[in-house]
Amino acid sequence: MKIKLTDIAKTFPSKNGTLTALEEINLEISEGEFVCLVGPSGCGKSTLLNIIAGFDRPDEGSLVTNGRPANGARTSCVMIFQEPALFPWLTARKNVEFGLKMAGMPKKERTERALAYLKMVHLSRFVNSNIHELSGGMKQRVALARALALNPDVLLMDEPFAALDAQTRDMLHEELTEIWSKTKKTILFVTHNVREAVHLGDRVLVLSARPGRIKSEFKIDLVRPRDPANPDVGRITSLIMKELKEEVEKIAKEEFDSDWAASKATILHSADHSMGSGI
Repeated sequence: MKIKLTDIAKTFPSKNGTLTALEEINLEISEGEFVCLVGPSGCGKSTLLNIIAGFDRPDEGSLVTNGRPANGARTSCVMIFQEPALFPWLTARKNVEFGLKMAGMPKKERTERALAYLKMVHLSRFVNSNIHELSGGMKQRVALARALALNPDVLLMDEPFAALDAQTRDMLHEELTEIWSKTKKTILFVTHNVREAVHLGDRVLVLSARPGRIKSEFKIDLVRPRDPANPDVGRITSLIMKELKEEVEKIAKEEFDSDWAASKATILHSADHSMGSGI
């Protein structure tokens, strides 16, 4: 067992009192599993990642990794965010080397490792490029290479492709699937995009509107690599979107004007729409 969360709850102070972000989260993630989380904005997806990474602590419940209670930040987990957060004054290679340098790895070894992982994300021709010379998709691939170079047990990915265009996102789905198949890293991937979750995950978990609870789970028993146009992908995507629609509407009713109605909304605009984002 790689990760086990039991009765996790998390609250934050707010102007209107205490805000409960997560409640009664019970989740087990096996080693090498690819799990996707979907849910409406504000349901606690990013908070859950922060707790697993050790950036934050739950108010209640326990987190166990590899059979041991987890306390504080963990080098075994690496987070990849929507913005790649690269150092603009460093080249692609030196960005990948940065964490290794901080860990005290000798120069020759860290350079070899950086080059190997940049090759894995198909950026060998751009190892000496400045960050401003790279496209958004290339920057995110550098960020992925940097994370993999640290050899973490777990990759935590918080909407890493949300800012990219559809064509670039689809290409990165293929690359991430290939990398996951090679490395067998445990991945917990947060997204608003239901099709993305079905395309990538072994399981898709739907979180409820705040306070976030695991409302339902979908096992994705489809062979890889997956074709987004496959009818089975569309069928499962539709099922998840119906489940998620109820939670998105709960948020909308709280935050939209009183004359809003679900029948007027375009929440289920398409299977590739980012459900719940921006609400």
